[in-house]
Amino acid sequence: MNEEAIMDALRGKRVGLVNCTAIEAVIIRALTQVEASFAVVQANAVDPGASELNRFDALILGVGDGVDESGWLLPEIARNHTRPLLLAGPPEAIYCREALQSHADDIILTPFSKRELLFRLHRITRGKRPFRETVVRSEKPIVLVADDDRDITIYLGCVLKNLNVEINIVGDGRAALAAARQLLPDLLLLDIGLPIINGLDVLRQLRNDPGTHDLATVLLTGSSDPSHVSEGADLGVLDYILKPFDGVDLVRKLKAHIGAKSPLQNPRAPK
Repeated sequence: MNEEAIMDALRGKRVGLVNCTAIEAVIIRALTQVEASFAVVQANAVDPGASELNRFDALILGVGDGVDESGWLLPEIARNHTRPLLLAGPPEAIYCREALQSHADDIILTPFSKRELLFRLHRITRGKRPFRETVVRSEKPIVLVADDDRDITIYLGCVLKNLNVEINIVGDGRAALAAARQLLPDLLLLDIGLPIINGLDVLRQLRNDPGTHDLATVLLTGSSDPSHVSEGADLGVLDYILKPFDGVDLVRKLKAHIGAKSPLQNPRAPK
């Protein structure tokens, strides 16, 4: 659905902003743009199960200071809420609360753009559940390459084209997180030394997200640092590919791992 259609669909919707002080400005600008209405809900003044909340088409809950003692973060509240619920906040505030991830209708990480907010609000107000159920899958295996070295991504792109896969390339950790959550790739090739968020931290966040905890992942690295190997093993990586690449070894490993099952696909999600 294009942006204009999303704006039309959100026009006139009513959104409750719970504990959103820190991000209120960008939310209000986005809602004003689509002519939606909103009201501020004080987390500590309104019971999460109050019938008055039913007047909203969706609730945005800012996860962070001010809601821990209010009842809004209790798993049973998240599970039984009557309005679509969008969690908003930094990764460290959201992903440490595993029960919330399972019961929220969607999650948006700060900082976020107006366009992303409107897209996610549109999805939850239409009753759509997380990406795993809504993403349109390519007929080809999807490979996501996350590396900031242009020469390496060009080379990997050329190799992957010959393997008949759909290729997606990002250049930093934040973009890698967003793309992995949206695309749910069949294989993630993840550079350890990514800017903004390094590769191991990206992988930790993906493993702690119920929607992406089992992504098949191969780490790209220019170092054989034993600590990286150990951390990667703990995070369930399939393999390491060392830079500079050996062409024959690279093709062999890619062929073996595209479509392979992650070690974490069957066991329970890590905490």
